[in-house]
Amino acid sequence: MRGQKAGKAGASVGRRYRFPTRGRRQSVCIAEALYNAGFARLCCSPSRRALDTISPLAERIDSGVDILPALDEIDMGEWDGLLFDDVRSRYADLYGERGRALRIFVRRTEKISMTLPSVLSRC
Repeated sequence: MRGQKAGKAGASVGRRYRFPTRGRRQSVCIAEALYNAGFARLCCSPSRRALDTISPLAERIDSGVDILPALDEIDMGEWDGLLFDDVRSRYADLYGERGRALRIFVRRTEKISMTLPSVLSRC
């Protein structure tokens, strides 16, 4: 999670992306930090990494997770699950166009992602 930025070499986005070991550890750490926050309901997108992220918290507070398709992320199509380096080399002509749209999305979500380092710094 930390250090994985859209477009960064080695990073991957998409619905099938699974966290490496470090991301799973960070998800457990986040669950420990948030378990007593008094959640009435846990919701996430259908993406694999969203489920991987919220599962430790759901287990910790003994709660189910409502999967909401409305929270789904950008459909990466044939790029789903690929590393950005692979996308750049296989789809060079499309990367510039789609990459711009992805960078706009990332800028829009930066405020949310700026709150995570304080939690992740303890992981």
